[in-house]
Amino acid sequence: MTFKHRTALSSARPLRGRLNTLILGVCAAAALAIASGCGSQRSLSMVRADAATAYSIGQYEQARALYQQWANRKPEDPEAKYHLARTLLPLGRPREARELMEVARDVRPSEEKYTELLAEAMFQAGAIDDLFRLLRGEVERRGRVGDYSRLGDYSARVGAVDEAEVAFLGAAQADRGQSAGPQLDLANFYRQVGDVQNERRRLRMVIYVEPGHPEASDRLRGMGEIPGPTLALVPEEAR
Repeated sequence: MTFKHRTALSSARPLRGRLNTLILGVCAAAALAIASGCGSQRSLSMVRADAATAYSIGQYEQARALYQQWANRKPEDPEAKYHLARTLLPLGRPREARELMEVARDVRPSEEKYTELLAEAMFQAGAIDDLFRLLRGEVERRGRVGDYSRLGDYSARVGAVDEAEVAFLGAAQADRGQSAGPQLDLANFYRQVGDVQNERRRLRMVIYVEPGHPEASDRLRGMGEIPGPTLALVPEEAR
């Protein structure tokens, strides 16, 4: 190798070194940019939408993981806790659901669906005494139709027949005989306990409040009655 060639080779080595350093720097910057893009958080609206879809098709674990993201990012949001708790029940985790809903209700104590979900979590967790303290407390504190109906429902589910009847009658009284729901709840209760006479009477009240009510009409036909204006009966609570 001539001196000229050796000189050219020596001068090329630093140049290649600088070029390699430059290339490595560009690659590192590109990798960092890609990583930053991949690591960026998806919008909460997308997370919520995917969670709702997963829940609607019964993929509860996937829904739970997505709702957990929402709850982690918005720990002050009671709606995040509500949806997360709702996914925990079909996964057999009612105690965790209860804890979440107790916190959510502290923020929004008058939210009906929060009370509904908390009650169901308590029931599934076997916390029956706590459940009835909650339900009776809501009746005493607010006394709304839904409060009485909820107390009646859970009383019937645990076999407390007398308390269930009193609660369902309380719902009808709070409603003043204006809606079909409390009358139908009473009809369903009387069917459950085998009281056909009172079941029929409450079904007649249902079709007075809501003429042509499909379920009440079908059940009355099954009892040999012909639903219509002459069969309809003014609810006791509206008289």
